[in-house]
Amino acid sequence: MAEATLRRLMSELGIQPAMYNYRKNDHYSSYKGTIGKVAQNLLNQTFDTTIPYTVLHTGVSQIRLGNSTWAYMSIILDQATKEVLAASISQSPNKLLITDTLKQLEDKLPEGVNPIIHSDQG
Repeated sequence: MAEATLRRLMSELGIQPAMYNYRKNDHYSSYKGTIGKVAQNLLNQTFDTTIPYTVLHTGVSQIRLGNSTWAYMSIILDQATKEVLAASISQSPNKLLITDTLKQLEDKLPEGVNPIIHSDQG
């Protein structure tokens, strides 16, 4: 489908992608500038490890549910295997969501590993 056709159909249906429509859909944004400690960049954007449990990625995603409410999902992924090691979902993007995900990860990690956990720090 051509991009112009897709845009026309979306316009007719009143649909806009959330990433371009922050003010219209009350998209959550927690950004308040640089607050707290910024972690050292140990990976230097080199994400090519093949050894499991050495580099893990984490992030929180906002998901719109069918009833027009929002849910927040926190995931930790192993870079080498692409396996989801821990995942939590909540109605709020709060500290409890993150600590629950980290507790799940702690139970799953083998003894003696010391992974680097990469986040966009958002």
